[in-house]
Amino acid sequence: MRPVPRHERQPDGCLCFAAIADRRMVGSITLRKPERSASSDSDWHAHVATIERLDVDPAHEKLGCREALLDVALQWARASEYDALEVVVPAAPASAVDFYLVNGFHIVGGVQEPTARAMSIVMNLRLSDARPHTDAWYSKHHGAWFASMSLQ
Repeated sequence: MRPVPRHERQPDGCLCFAAIADRRMVGSITLRKPERSASSDSDWHAHVATIERLDVDPAHEKLGCREALLDVALQWARASEYDALEVVVPAAPASAVDFYLVNGFHIVGGVQEPTARAMSIVMNLRLSDARPHTDAWYSKHHGAWFASMSLQ
């Protein structure tokens, strides 16, 4: 049975969910809540949470840990009443872009910082289009559970 993480609403900062297996952290996903402004009611980005980081231990990469962490992020975003998740990933290597494309994200643009040589890809997923991974294979077979912590 897949555990449902506890989610915390904090006025600011990030929220981090950790995947724990065999009493150690094997992955984490960090989400940033949108900045609220006076115009946030009409601004679509006010309803979009950002995936800041998604890290998984190499030994758990091909076991579904990334997908399980993404599912936790989707559950949190839905419970928090966001419309979409957004992520900015380096254009190279293509594996990061491919991971998000396979999981329903769409490319919406590109960003290049003035001091950076490489371009980054902006991707988003509307939650109304998101489909959770139906098998909780990773959680069932690896005994992983998820914990949340707020980073201020």
